[in-house]
Amino acid sequence: MYTSIAHFLENGIPNLVKLQESFFSNPTQIAELVEGFYQELLQLGEEMLSETLEQMDAMLCESGKRRQDWEVVHKAPKQLLTRMGIIRYERTCFHNKKTGKNQCLLDQLMGLEPHERMTEDVEAEILKQAVRVSYEKTGKQVVANEVISKQMVKNKVDSVTIPTLPEKPEKKRNVDYLYVEADEAHMALQYKETRGDLKGKKHKGCYLAKLVYIHEGHRQRKGSKERTELIEPYYICGTYPGKEENERLWKQVQEYIEEHYERDRIKKIYFQSDGGSWMKKGMEMLGSAFVLDEFHLEKYKKKALKGIKEEDKEEAEKELIEAMKQSKNQAILKWKEKWNAGGEDNKVEEGIQYLYNHWEGAKRRLEKEEGVIGSSTEGHVSHVLAERMSSRPMGWSKKGTDQMAKLRAYAQNGGDMLKLVRESKRPKKGEVEEENEMISSCKILRMEK
Repeated sequence: MYTSIAHFLENGIPNLVKLQESFFSNPTQIAELVEGFYQELLQLGEEMLSETLEQMDAMLCESGKRRQDWEVVHKAPKQLLTRMGIIRYERTCFHNKKTGKNQCLLDQLMGLEPHERMTEDVEAEILKQAVRVSYEKTGKQVVANEVISKQMVKNKVDSVTIPTLPEKPEKKRNVDYLYVEADEAHMALQYKETRGDLKGKKHKGCYLAKLVYIHEGHRQRKGSKERTELIEPYYICGTYPGKEENERLWKQVQEYIEEHYERDRIKKIYFQSDGGSWMKKGMEMLGSAFVLDEFHLEKYKKKALKGIKEEDKEEAEKELIEAMKQSKNQAILKWKEKWNAGGEDNKVEEGIQYLYNHWEGAKRRLEKEEGVIGSSTEGHVSHVLAERMSSRPMGWSKKGTDQMAKLRAYAQNGGDMLKLVRESKRPKKGEVEEENEMISSCKILRMEK
């Protein structure tokens, strides 16, 4: 490190002084000043990183402990992509006297695979950016003065293992009412299994990404008199296609609630949604009370009222609301008969049928049963999923849809991307030997220190 600092004092500092003098002569060149400082300091960082790695390699070479099991073979050049750019250095390849294997102990110490060319900080930043912007934009923003291909960005997103549930808390929470809300977003498929399998088809199809979030209600947002926020929200996203996968989703929701809340003390769990078919399993498993969200209640109420004369609409609406508050959904059919609603108009029929099928949830919403609060499913599905995945023209694969949905939920839950990268690289079964070698090389370094 001292060599790079000395080099900076000799060359870098004079360059910074020249940039400063140039700025004093022409203060409008603030952009040139910033860029000049940035590039000089970036170069210093790269040189210090390279020198630090080579110093660590030298410690391994000079170690007496190392000589017991490892002998020097040769020096090998290496380059790594970091947030600061590409760093180049030389490290030593050693031969293990016992196993006969060759190994660069420095790479092993840093947790690098033999052909790995990227540090974990870059991988973490890729995930941070990819969850917000397109793969192409991500590749341009992650590393200083370098561009990563969008395919490499996609590969990193697809390869990471994303946990669905957080660690168990030390103490469970007590609440009277708990809220589960659910919705979905439809993603345009670029291909199903392999590239080109949808080529030439008029309708490339859609793929469903599901969103479920659990929370304790609403509270006033700090610094705002009008806006509210959810209390202790937790998001679970993914595609979960088919009956078995859908059941797995609701088991995860069930597990989260049981691990984080005193289940026996909850008076009621309210399930607020549009009542979609995939949600019914969740209502059943959680033993929750269904509440129809305001958006769909208003949407289908307007459809049901379509076709009724304008002068009669106010009265018809009042009677429809009263019909939905009744103890049986048959009152809706009586309302339909009285107002001669529906008939050949499919949209009206659709509205009436929807309210008939979801009457119990509409009743709870309209009567404002104790504990029932406003829902925000439409806003959340837009913010958590659609904002990145479907609000602009883009195509996805099935795996890509699932991975990005889960990654969006992980980010929404405040997940640490660097921790996620490291957890995904933890040694698996069958990798004990490599792990033991890592321990031995760590011992060498500790002795040198």
